[in-house]
Amino acid sequence: MMRRGARKEDPEARPSSPAPTPKTFTLVLRILVNARRWKQAVDLVQSMEAEYGVAPDIVNYNSALRACAASKQWRAAQDLLQTIRLRAHVSDDDDGGGEAEAEADENGSGCGVSGGNGRRSRVLPDTVTLNSLLSCFTAEEWQEAVRLWEDLTSL
Repeated sequence: MMRRGARKEDPEARPSSPAPTPKTFTLVLRILVNARRWKQAVDLVQSMEAEYGVAPDIVNYNSALRACAASKQWRAAQDLLQTIRLRAHVSDDDDGGGEAEAEADENGSGCGVSGGNGRRSRVLPDTVTLNSLLSCFTAEEWQEAVRLWEDLTSL
């Protein structure tokens, strides 16, 4: 016998899933890095905001950079670096419609769109970013690595 006011449970109802966070994506990216699936890692980071409403943070970008480094995909790493550069110049009060977004669209990065709240998050490179980037290069490419290092540290 049901209590008065009690709800009848729907046997077909599924519990709602929690909304994904950058940490959720970090776990998936870690799996992709270990599997040396650099292309899937880059694609995931580039689609997070548009498809899932979650702005990638620097840990997400670093994970994708590590995937590129493991496969020596320095051109893909350079593209991610360009996106990080653009995101580093976003101010906290940017409404997502500024110069950086236009430049991101021009470069086809796919990571410069506004998040679910209409604001873009600022992403600042860190030591892991620099180490991941440098590990993409061979000894013969040291000059390019130094140039990118200088560009990144000037943000």
